[in-house]
Amino acid sequence: MRTAGSLHWCRAKGLKADATDEEFRYAAALLIRAKDELADQQQDFNYLALLATLYLAQVVTADADDDLARAVAFLADVAGAVPSEHPMRPALLHNLAYAYGRRFKDTGSTADLDEAVRAARSGLELLSPGEPGWAVTRDHLRALLQARLQFAPRHGDLEELLRLRSDEPLARPAGDSLAAVVAALSRRITAFDAGDREAVLQPAVMQELTELMLGVLLDHDGVPPAHVARVVGDVHWRRHLALPPGAEAQEELAHAVQMLADAAEEDPASVPEPVLRILALPDVTADDVGRKARLAVALAARAEYTDDETLTMAIDLMEACAVAAPVGYADRAALLVALCFALRLRFLRTGAEEDLAAAVRVGTDAVESSRSAPAARRGAQANLGQARLAAFEHRGDPADLDGAIELLRAAVNGSTDADPSMLPARANLGTALLACFQHRSDAGALEEAIALLRTVVDETEADDPRLAIRLSNLANSLRSHFEQWGDQQILLEAARMGQRAIEVAASQPERAAYQSSLGQSLRLLFEETGQDGYLGEAVTVSRDAVANTVESHVDLGRRRSISASCCSPGCGALGGGSTWTRRSPRCAAPCRAAPPPIQIMR
Repeated sequence: MRTAGSLHWCRAKGLKADATDEEFRYAAALLIRAKDELADQQQDFNYLALLATLYLAQVVTADADDDLARAVAFLADVAGAVPSEHPMRPALLHNLAYAYGRRFKDTGSTADLDEAVRAARSGLELLSPGEPGWAVTRDHLRALLQARLQFAPRHGDLEELLRLRSDEPLARPAGDSLAAVVAALSRRITAFDAGDREAVLQPAVMQELTELMLGVLLDHDGVPPAHVARVVGDVHWRRHLALPPGAEAQEELAHAVQMLADAAEEDPASVPEPVLRILALPDVTADDVGRKARLAVALAARAEYTDDETLTMAIDLMEACAVAAPVGYADRAALLVALCFALRLRFLRTGAEEDLAAAVRVGTDAVESSRSAPAARRGAQANLGQARLAAFEHRGDPADLDGAIELLRAAVNGSTDADPSMLPARANLGTALLACFQHRSDAGALEEAIALLRTVVDETEADDPRLAIRLSNLANSLRSHFEQWGDQQILLEAARMGQRAIEVAASQPERAAYQSSLGQSLRLLFEETGQDGYLGEAVTVSRDAVANTVESHVDLGRRRSISASCCSPGCGALGGGSTWTRRSPRCAAPCRAAPPPIQIMR
């Protein structure tokens, strides 16, 4: 094969230029096949490299697309055959990069541009500064990177280009110029959202992005400020949407994911759902467990007041983080606390008993893991206490109730008034004490619960999403007080708190529970006063509660029972823990005129 290849090589050298193509290719193919059997490999590799160079020169002179495609394949074959230590390999890779770059100019294929960059980069790595061929290969790579930044930027291209230009003066974009670029990109985002898809596809967009990231590298050590990362990520996301499906669109999606990662941790609701799903994929490693865990906790916090799908996404990611976290992971307790909370929340929404069992198990681990961290331990005690309270309400085991009160009281006693965790701790303890009264008729527990829950509601900001559940819990405790002692003013206050809870929780998944609770209070008001307006409101909200409850929910049967009792009032138990009932005055006397419900509910 070596002899045959050499003969074809000689024929190619002796023939006219227009007749050498086949001879060159025969020679290369035979010498490549013979490379492992050659006695003088160095000499034959020289043949291959020279042959490839001559063939490329001939093709470029002829300017034929078909020949260029063969030359690219030819050079790639030779590059695969010539070992890295061969002295002609850097020049061969340079020529291969040139061939790919030439074809990119003809076809616009970004795949060719990527191969050109890869070949030039490999060739430069084989050379040292000052060595023959180093400068020309460096300049070639810079030109290729500059082209890719304009047409199909890849992560790291700009940093690499800056390193290659480190021996030259670098133009620093002015601060006001960068602000103008951010403003220009923001206008493009607005135009896209208004229906102009071409606004993010114009060639100037990539120039603006390049200028912006150059300024970031120079002035912020390569870490973009949050507002810059957000704008860049939003532009890439919209370019992904505007481009036809394919490699380029996927590349834009990858850039969007990279730039919006920090924004997802700060405000998951502001990040496009597909980007969020990619960021939340449970493929967690020990190296990125910290970032993934922060995102998971943020998702769980968002899910408390949004959809079940986000909640499941958060749980899956937190479970993966808990498995991937290395031994001694500093934030393990905080991660387990958040997971305990999320599992309990999903149980309350779906009634899945395995979630409740997992919440208790994870919460117990969190308490054990936080013995040396008082602040984390209070959070762990509070979340485990809530999980055990949910277990008591589901299974009725008094040990769970006692354990819940003990844990929640420990969380309160371990906090100070200035501690942000004090208010949630009081709210949780108040809820547990209400359950204690309902189970044991402990009047002292009810009085303490009402005092705690009133303080919590008074100190909760109007825009705090936790206000709804705190209002509902206070309404429940006040209704229990009325059922025990019959104070109509207390019952009116319970109805007002329940109505406020529904108004505050307009879009929260737990709204059905608040509606069912308000239905009970309104039904009691009807039985106490005989005014039909209360009954009509009770029927409406209790039916809405049933309609807004999923079929699998553990409380669906109870809410149906409450709705049925509102539709047929009179004597009888209210269901769900009532310990005192009152015969409706309607049974003994004509109904009085019903006051407008808004006067009572406001």
